[in-house]
Formats: sequence, C-alpha cells, structure tokens
Amino acid sequence: MESVDPGFLRSVGGQGTAAHMLLLVLPVANLVGTFQALGPLMAVGLL
Repeated sequence: MESVDPGFLRSVGGQGTAAHMLLLVLPVANLVGTFQALGPLMAVGLL
C-alpha cells in the first residue's frame, strides 16, 4: 500500500516508514547482487 497511496496507509495507522525503507533497500540490494553476478554492462542493461 505504501507504493500506491502512502497517505491512506498513514491514515489507517500503517507502518509507512518501515515499508518505505523496505522499498528503498530491496532495489539497492538487487542492483548490488546483479553487479557482482553479471557485471556492470549487464546490470545497466537489466535496469
């Protein structure tokens, strides 16, 4: 719900901050893993 409507999530008492941090950490971890597994050219190509 954080990525669709963060205002609604906060209004119903959801953990917006935790979900936001998770949505920031997952792509970064994915990018780091891709760089190590495939190399920079393939990682940029997958983006």
